[in-house]
Amino acid sequence: MNCYLTAKQVAICAALCGLMVAGCGGPSGPPRFKVKGHVSNKGEPLKVRAMVGRVQVTFYPVTEPGAPRSDPQEAAVQPNGDFIVHGTDSKGIAAGKYKIAVRQWEEFPNKDVLQGKFDEKNTKIIKDVTGAEAIVIDVGE
Repeated sequence: MNCYLTAKQVAICAALCGLMVAGCGGPSGPPRFKVKGHVSNKGEPLKVRAMVGRVQVTFYPVTEPGAPRSDPQEAAVQPNGDFIVHGTDSKGIAAGKYKIAVRQWEEFPNKDVLQGKFDEKNTKIIKDVTGAEAIVIDVGE
């Protein structure tokens, strides 16, 4: 008895093998981490009025000139100053160097109490994310 496969059967088998190979292997890209941290002003949490104000911490990846730029990642800051950067898909952010902006928003019309001193253009806060440490930021230092 001879066993021959038709062209259609060969194509289906090749497609299935391709899918199995594509599904094998580890995660793509660099390792990512949910970054924990704390932000304060001279050791005290940044104060905002409940329900109308908020503190915003944004991580901007520092890239080499000409390299594609990644999206900034924002962290929600708790009233005590603690924050976590979850990343776009809640799997964290890639290790690397980040410029960090801090804004202390008050109610309408969204006045930055820090007067832009720590926004994306003016911040001098640059930290390395390795996944092993908490990021501690004090805007009063």
